[in-house]
Amino acid sequence: MKKRYLLVLLLTAACTQKSSDDSPEPPQTTVTTLAGDGEAGLVDGSGPTARFDYLWGATLDAQGNVYVADHGNGRIRRITPAGQVSTYADFGRPANFAEGPVGVAMSPKGVLYVSMEGQGPLLQVSASGVVSDLPGEAANTSFRYVRSLATDAQGNLYVAELLGAKIDKIDPAGNVTVLAGSGVADHVDGLGTQAQFWGPSAIAVDKQGTVYVADGSCIRRITPAGQVTTIAGSSTIGEADGNGTAAQFDTMYGLTVDANGILYLSDRSTVRRITPAGEVTTLAGGPLGGHADGPASSALFGGTCGITGDPATGLYVCDFGNYVRKVVTK
Repeated sequence: MKKRYLLVLLLTAACTQKSSDDSPEPPQTTVTTLAGDGEAGLVDGSGPTARFDYLWGATLDAQGNVYVADHGNGRIRRITPAGQVSTYADFGRPANFAEGPVGVAMSPKGVLYVSMEGQGPLLQVSASGVVSDLPGEAANTSFRYVRSLATDAQGNLYVAELLGAKIDKIDPAGNVTVLAGSGVADHVDGLGTQAQFWGPSAIAVDKQGTVYVADGSCIRRITPAGQVTTIAGSSTIGEADGNGTAAQFDTMYGLTVDANGILYLSDRSTVRRITPAGEVTTLAGGPLGGHADGPASSALFGGTCGITGDPATGLYVCDFGNYVRKVVTK
């Protein structure tokens, strides 16, 4: 009887050990450097041989190439998934800091939209690299400091006017409408032009056509019908994680959304994650800037700006330290 009892204990222990060994490990997030060596310059090349000069916006094409606004060089640079950097469009080196490309967004048809620092119309770059004005009304419309652009599956372009305090929508024919915002800087939720924004600095659109905006120290959501609500953050500036208004944001420059409706935000020198329910966590980076690859808990950014993609396949971040970083969770 004792032998049988001992055998049962041994079998139970073996099964328990096997179950423990077979349990999946929790997902791990890591940060690597895709391109750049940290020095300012204009050098095409592979990975660390390439150089940039003050990166701003970022977007992806259907093949997984990353396009970044190289503000200081007045160029759009393309980076392959393997880290090969080339010049995609050349607008000429800006005469001062108040010029140069800042916002970029790729259309479903491979047209790249670009906003320039300051006030003026937007530009587009064809798949063959030809730069031209947008069609229709959009060609003659001046927008006030557009730091961020986004497109939806139907080819509509969304424009975040930092100083214009509103969100515009441009259809493929170039017709311009105001999706939300009165043009007066304030924080008011509401429908269409009844809503008010402090200063939209980053924008993203999900697959349902819902628009998300980084505005002041809050994250705002706009339905396709133009209804604006605040989903996270408050008037208090900080770096606190939490749900809804308990969360705090500091300096928001980039925003993207994945297929599950999860937002990824560039905030000062961190990458933040925001669920559809408004739960905010810090995915990578910390309050102290620097440059360190590795696990998200110890990785450092010189300053986060443009952001595109998602951690499952590759989240690409423009680092003010003249790097393009890649964040992956697996």
